[in-house]
Amino acid sequence: MNLAKHADTSADIRRAAEYAAGISSALTELNRGPIWDRDRDKKIQDINMWFTAIAETLGYTVTA
Repeated sequence: MNLAKHADTSADIRRAAEYAAGISSALTELNRGPIWDRDRDKKIQDINMWFTAIAETLGYTVTA
């Protein structure tokens, strides 16, 4: 077993989980109720950023 590779993979998975928590928080705020359009747009940008970060961290290619 390559422990260095295992540690790197574990760190990537932890990082992706942190990004997923950010997505969850932003979606919860969006679903709670009305917020200003600029705040909503910022949350949507954050969610898109976190999805992209998760994909890149786990080795996927993101296309729009």
